[in-house]
Amino acid sequence: MQLTKLQYAHLTGLLLALLWLAACQPQPPGQVFIEVDGNRLALTTESGTVREALDEAGVELGKLDRVKPDLYTRLEPGLTVVVTRVTEEVEVEREVIPFERQTVVNEALAPGETRMAQLGTNGEDEISTRVVYENGQEVSRTEISRVTVIQPVPEIMVIGPKDTLPSVQVDGTIAYTANGNAWLMRSTSSSRRALTTHGKLDGRAFDLSPDSRRLIYTVELTNEIEMPLNELMLASTTIVGEPPITTGVRGVLQAAWSPVISQSRVAYTTAERSPNPPGWQANNDLWLLDVVDGAPAKPVEIIPANTRGLYPWWGTSFT
Repeated sequence: MQLTKLQYAHLTGLLLALLWLAACQPQPPGQVFIEVDGNRLALTTESGTVREALDEAGVELGKLDRVKPDLYTRLEPGLTVVVTRVTEEVEVEREVIPFERQTVVNEALAPGETRMAQLGTNGEDEISTRVVYENGQEVSRTEISRVTVIQPVPEIMVIGPKDTLPSVQVDGTIAYTANGNAWLMRSTSSSRRALTTHGKLDGRAFDLSPDSRRLIYTVELTNEIEMPLNELMLASTTIVGEPPITTGVRGVLQAAWSPVISQSRVAYTTAERSPNPPGWQANNDLWLLDVVDGAPAKPVEIIPANTRGLYPWWGTSFT
């Protein structure tokens, strides 16, 4: 029998409607398996995706949990879904920083003599570590921060020189630094003696007066950015045992005695601490400080702080 065009169209429409109805019918139940929290669950379900199956089984996922296969994978009978529980925590612990041992030679001590100048103490680091667990088992450990909460203090042992050098003649007076201290040598090398013992000279200023009777030098104060660079000190080289005195001047970048022997005068320039290299910023100023009867007078400003690039120094008859 031959169909007319109209009958053929009606038949085609009917077949399409039947196919659409079949697609809309619930899928026949299928069995899948879910491995989670150490258990293997068998689930007979009509769900379409892995996510739907987990919801139907009442499996709640944490934000770090992993699911294999992916949540949007279509279900097939016999499919096994594996849920890996992932958790992490941050552990904080302290770690000891051993102190260093330092040995400093001090010519003021007899050969072979030793003294403990500073006891050493350990420091501590606070370490934060991220620990990752999968199904309750640790799988990774990563250090995320390390902060020194207690700085170690080095042990300092001072020892005398090993060998004694033969004495030599010295024409005049020599001032020098060793291990952060000021030393003086006059007439012979065997007459050397320490003017300081604290080891805090920073070396920015160190100058012996033209008559060799006085010495100026700078000592460090602290490394704090708010504090001055240093302090200018004055020491007598003629009176043994007389302690150095402060001039009251701080933040000295350079300092020198007047080359005129009849003048007991110091010229100096200052600087401020800076967080940028080299750690200071010059003020480009100039000050004069007279020493009267062995005591410093009030400083006199000659050139105020400026940024014009004026750089003062001593000449033979001028500054």
